[in-house]
Amino acid sequence: MVNKGLSIALLSGLVSVALGASPVAGKRPHSHDPPRMPAVFQAAAADTFAYVDRVTDGNLLGLNVTNYGFFGNDFVTRDPSMEYPLGSEVDHLIRAGLWFGAINVEGDTLVTTGTVDGYWRTGGSSTSEFTPRARFIRERSLLIFRSTYHPDAVSEQDFYAVYDDLGLKPRPGIQQHRPLGIQVVQNSYLWSYEFANSFVIMSFDITNVSDQVLTNLYLGLYAEMASGWKGGYERWPPSGWFHNKVLHYEEESHFVAEHRTNFGNGSAPQWGAVKFLGTVPPPDERADGGSSIAFNWWDWNPGSTERDEDSERYELMINGEVDDVSTIGQAGADDPVEMISVGPFNIFSPGDTIRAVFAFMGGKDLDHLRSSAVVAQDAYESGYVIPGPPPSPRLLVSPGDNMLEICWEDSVESVPDPADSTLFDFEGYRIYVTRQEAADSEDFVLIREMDVAGNGIGYETGLDEYRMAEAVIVDGVEYNYRYVLDNLKDGFRYWVSVTSFDTGNEKIGSLESGIKQNLTMAVPGTRAAANPRRVTVFPNPYHGDAVWDGARERERYLWFANLPERALIRIYSLSGDLVEEIDFDGNTYAAGNISGIRSTSGEGLSFSGGMCAWDLISRSDQPVASGLYMFTVSDRSSGEVSVGKFMVIR
Repeated sequence: MVNKGLSIALLSGLVSVALGASPVAGKRPHSHDPPRMPAVFQAAAADTFAYVDRVTDGNLLGLNVTNYGFFGNDFVTRDPSMEYPLGSEVDHLIRAGLWFGAINVEGDTLVTTGTVDGYWRTGGSSTSEFTPRARFIRERSLLIFRSTYHPDAVSEQDFYAVYDDLGLKPRPGIQQHRPLGIQVVQNSYLWSYEFANSFVIMSFDITNVSDQVLTNLYLGLYAEMASGWKGGYERWPPSGWFHNKVLHYEEESHFVAEHRTNFGNGSAPQWGAVKFLGTVPPPDERADGGSSIAFNWWDWNPGSTERDEDSERYELMINGEVDDVSTIGQAGADDPVEMISVGPFNIFSPGDTIRAVFAFMGGKDLDHLRSSAVVAQDAYESGYVIPGPPPSPRLLVSPGDNMLEICWEDSVESVPDPADSTLFDFEGYRIYVTRQEAADSEDFVLIREMDVAGNGIGYETGLDEYRMAEAVIVDGVEYNYRYVLDNLKDGFRYWVSVTSFDTGNEKIGSLESGIKQNLTMAVPGTRAAANPRRVTVFPNPYHGDAVWDGARERERYLWFANLPERALIRIYSLSGDLVEEIDFDGNTYAAGNISGIRSTSGEGLSFSGGMCAWDLISRSDQPVASGLYMFTVSDRSSGEVSVGKFMVIR
């Protein structure tokens, strides 16, 4: 890749605010002393806030967003960085970050970066040159039944943050950050509808908050994508993750996609991608005829002297080139980092704002990515007014012995069409179930469909068969419909959703709400025993390979069943040593300490109230050995004690 030299025509006659360094061509010497700053920057630098991150969980893409202009979690934990499908532990991103570069009135080349090449678990606030201006990431939703509902929300899950580049961040031994004087208002948007459930849109409003004109502004999104399956690694962080990459860039659609050449034993075939959607205003024409939307890649190389100074990073952003990716992955040794950059914006005056919008995408294959790219582009260009069905109803799933009782409310039947407040086109409900974690829409089984009778649309089953004579009221919500799903297996996880669909019209077919809107993971099992019977354990003996077990040691578990509502469970070795103690409350139990059960994709959780899982990890945080174990269960209310034993065979 060849970077073009700078060719900047600076404005003349402008009054500037000195940033403490004279314009010097080429590289600047490193300095351990912070640069001299205008008073406005010095005041802002002292007002710093904590690092905050959130993971989008309203559709199938789990993207870690922060209030530092940094995306992904740098693999600090196994939590989603850019996980697709969410809950699958197939991740596609180490880190990503915004870049902004411009020339100030003194002719200085300045670049602010959200991240650069670095070793994993060293990113976030330590590498970003942005400083947050709020102690939170605010969440809003257009779904009227969500606790985060707000009439000004744009999507089903909006995340809002604000930050700027005014802060001082001393960095011994490297070029010191010199602010451009920009503030960024960041918003993320997503939808759970099937045609739009694989991307998250990131919108950035960039404002010049300094008192000087910036010229030849370029902006970019840096990404270190790397696909792989986290479930295949017992220890974290993993080794051998970063190679075997393939990149694909589509110049017309402005997206770069990445996946593995070897799929990690077939466990990570999905793709991750980043797409540029547009800017307002659009960039100015380039004087040299180069592309205003450039794509570059380079081999990851922390500490490289090729991109360690502002002038070098700026040259990369302005080169107007589209790099060839055809050779990546042929030898399996490349570790590419990607950059989509946009510009120039010739004049960026104080108070001016530029809106730049990108999308992070996941896909089953390239064709899926292409279709999602079209939907994301249409959503952006329509101002996020996209066709939509009625929302999914509020859902109550109550597990019992070998069954799930599914109840939902009816208020969605009177919700107007999102695109036309005078149109009420509700048609019916569909009940879906799957036993597959991180399931896509086709992995769900349609259990029952019911629709309004008498309008000549659909099956005309009517809704009365499922309407209860008297609504069930829980936490102030009236649940009007009921369906029982029986012949299930106790101890197994089931994911349940009830969606709504509309009538459709001549131009657009019937639309259905997203499965993720009320997705609930439920575990059938015994309910709390009013008169405690003998407590049981299953499977017994436990052979270390229960059907529900995950791939890693801490994703294996067994169940205690027939428990009283509140109980103290003690597990002993055959020699009488206390192995573990569990304080159980069936009213609040959520299996939070069991990594193989806990929610990983934003769904609700529902348990029977009379079962408790144990992950076979001792109170000294070690997996237990094969052998015979004894247990006692003390009823917190009656004092009655049950005793029993179970076998573990590794």
